[in-house]
Amino acid sequence: AFFGNEELLRTNASAIILNASVANFCNFAERVERWAASGGRVQISTLNVEKGSSRLEVSGDLRLDDHRRPAGQLSVRLAGIQPILA
Repeated sequence: AFFGNEELLRTNASAIILNASVANFCNFAERVERWAASGGRVQISTLNVEKGSSRLEVSGDLRLDDHRRPAGQLSVRLAGIQPILA
């Protein structure tokens, strides 16, 4: 069983992509490059994942560093993860 039980996986997310431009007609990789260069970031208000009694809650900001790796700060809360670890 995925994540230790047969319960349904429920998700909910709310995020804003800042400094993104939809006016460009370049390819996706170029858009991401321009977005990162302009200080683009993703502001995660809430990302919730729930499966049975197990819960994951995430919020925070993400951007791409100079090597195009995800960077930023996230606040993560876990509850009832023992079934996942078993």
